[in-house]
Formats: sequence, structure tokens, C-alpha cells
Amino acid sequence: MKIPPPIQAFIAAGVMSMLAIVDRQPDRNLQLLALIFLMLGVSVAIIGVRQFRKFKTTISPIRLNSTSHLVTEGIYAYTRNPMYVGIVIVLIAWGLWLGSLLSLVVIPVFMFSIQHFQIIKEEQALTDLFGQEYKEYQKSVRRWL
Repeated sequence: MKIPPPIQAFIAAGVMSMLAIVDRQPDRNLQLLALIFLMLGVSVAIIGVRQFRKFKTTISPIRLNSTSHLVTEGIYAYTRNPMYVGIVIVLIAWGLWLGSLLSLVVIPVFMFSIQHFQIIKEEQALTDLFGQEYKEYQKSVRRWL
């Protein structure tokens, strides 16, 4: 992938902001919910990063061949992609903060893009590196949630 996932997320957030111009209806209750989602999303992503750091393996989605350890415990026992799940939750928070239902249509597009242009390539690289061990992990833990 030529555009790193965090940059893709910023682009998605920008598109969401533009779409919010059409139907923005700020609501304090939604904004409170947005803050909760923001904290949850950031926490999930940070926990994923910390797990990688604990095992001294790369968090870079670009340098897949630098992966030194298959992390399958902690949050990785529930989702194979907690960093991407965290980003999606943050994007949901952004849509809620904007008060725009229309802006939320960007999230499935973002997920589709990440899955087809990033995650599938990561999965292939991990299969090449870890073989059957990674295939077994794929069978037991979902890609998203």
C-alpha cells in the first residue's frame, strides 16, 4: 500500500467533514458519545501497539518483512487487527462529533479499502513468514471483531 493506513484515516476524516456540511446537526449527547468512542478507539489502538512493542516486532504496515514475532495474545486473541479496529472506532467518534449520519458512509468504504489493499497483503506476508501457525491463528481469531 502506497498510502499508510493512518494517512488513509485522515483522508477519510476529511471526506467525512466535507459530507457533514450537507447534514450536520450537532448534538451534545452525540458529542458525549463521540468522546467515549474516541477514548475506546485510541485505547484499542494503543493496546495493539503496546503488544507489538512487548514482543519487539514492527508496527509498520509497510515493512512487513521486518515482522519478527506472531503476536496472538492479549487483544490479539480477540481481533487480528486492533490498530485498524481502533482507527475505525475513532472514525465513528468523528462522525458522531460532527453530528452527521451521512459522514458515517465513509467508514465502510475505509474498511473495504484497508481490508483489500492492506490487510490481505499483510495476511499473505504473515502466512509466508509464519506458515501454518498463522493459518491456525486466522481460523481462531476474526479479522475485525
